[in-house]
Amino acid sequence: MVKKLNGILKENEKYLIEFEKALIASQLSEKTVEKHVGNAAFYINEFLNYEKPTPTSQGMSKIDEFFSEWFVEKFIWVSKTAYNDSMTSLKKFYKFLLDSQVVDKTAYDQFVSEIKNNKSKWIKIVENINYADDFIDYFNSDRLGDLDDPLGIVDDHDYFFNAGMLDEDECDALLNEFYTKAAVVYKEKPWLYLAETDIIELSLPITDEIYYASVIGSGNMSRGIIFYQGARGLQNAFKMLGESNEDIHQIAASQSYIALHFDQDDQLDEIDRAFITRSGVSFKSSKELPYLRVQDPGMLACPLEVIELIDLTELLNAALSTFRYLKKNKQLRDWFDKDQIFAMTISEKGKVNYEFKQIEAILNHSIDIASYYDELSLRKLKKKAKLSKAHWEVEQFYLPSPIFEEDSAYLAHFPSVLVIVDRESEQVVGHYISEPMASEMEFQTYFYELLMTQGKKPQKVLFRNQEVIQSIFPILLELEIEIEYDEQLLLASEFVDGMVNQILGSGPN
Repeated sequence: MVKKLNGILKENEKYLIEFEKALIASQLSEKTVEKHVGNAAFYINEFLNYEKPTPTSQGMSKIDEFFSEWFVEKFIWVSKTAYNDSMTSLKKFYKFLLDSQVVDKTAYDQFVSEIKNNKSKWIKIVENINYADDFIDYFNSDRLGDLDDPLGIVDDHDYFFNAGMLDEDECDALLNEFYTKAAVVYKEKPWLYLAETDIIELSLPITDEIYYASVIGSGNMSRGIIFYQGARGLQNAFKMLGESNEDIHQIAASQSYIALHFDQDDQLDEIDRAFITRSGVSFKSSKELPYLRVQDPGMLACPLEVIELIDLTELLNAALSTFRYLKKNKQLRDWFDKDQIFAMTISEKGKVNYEFKQIEAILNHSIDIASYYDELSLRKLKKKAKLSKAHWEVEQFYLPSPIFEEDSAYLAHFPSVLVIVDRESEQVVGHYISEPMASEMEFQTYFYELLMTQGKKPQKVLFRNQEVIQSIFPILLELEIEIEYDEQLLLASEFVDGMVNQILGSGPN
């Protein structure tokens, strides 16, 4: 066993050395190369040999086990970013082995397909794992149990500086690289020649995700660059920029972005100033200072973890190059007035391609939806839930008051609420509250159990919030329940207003 393991590790070392050379030749940054090689090494040296020695060439078939179970069970600190990065790295690594004729194309194609088909499910696992032990049902306190935290409390400074994950030199190097680039952006001032509605699509080899960038701010407002993640992030951004009948808090709380702001010193807080100090980059001659904010749906905007700067620096560099390209080619900027976005794609070999795309096509882009029930469970529900003539209004909203994590001045969420109202009886069929990062799974589970308990299904579900339909769509699809968009949802809106007013203390006594 030991002899076999030593042979595999020696062979892996050769693979990793050649893989690193190939990445360097593709002109990726040093930090990105280190990340991909490290992720590949972790998979082939640690995971594949954890129970018994497994050759790297046979490792593609175990990818679901890695992301579904092993990664989160062995390393409870794992993040969504780590999952995304690992998927990208492993695809690059096994593509390198394919090109090196170590693995065959059929197995590789199946490997890539498995990642594509299961990515959404895997991401939900890591998003929800942090809530599994201490999930709070706000309407049913007897589910609380003992909320012992095995990790203890991590203070804000250690959290944002990734203490224990990065040593001080690594941390300072990442901050220096990013803030050096931020200083260049401030000098360029792209907000002087681009508008907030001029959207840039960025597709880079460092990540499987597509980002959409634009300038923010004008006049005396905070200026900067904002990155929206994926089609859903862009959809919510257009809600904020355009006219909408939705409450401004609901729109703001649903945003998904990373933003680099430049503003007066009094807008920065302790973490922001610490980032600049540790970076070693001077902004003494600047009237405004840079600071970062990241927001996921349902979460309060807060500073960015230092480790996230690896990808963000690459994104910022790509955005800056694209802004400069548009600055030199004014005739291209005129296309923004024709409901177009400007797309920049960088290939694995570093080739850059520019093109325009229709905004409407992106906003209507389908989004992956995870189903948390297998076919057998859905068949049981289909048999149990008999068709009724009921029409249900289904709404999801965020409560107005954030709940902060213990001993943190930054990390907070807005509780996410699902409400279901019967249109004919005007009675609330059910409601459920969840932490936002777990809401999709929790809402789907609640809706399934509600139908099982009632033994009936509505003829039609009316909605106005795309997120809530996405969370329960697999069940609606299986049960062949009609869905219809309704901009008003009068009954559900009354429930929402009543709950919000009660929380804010402005409701009836």
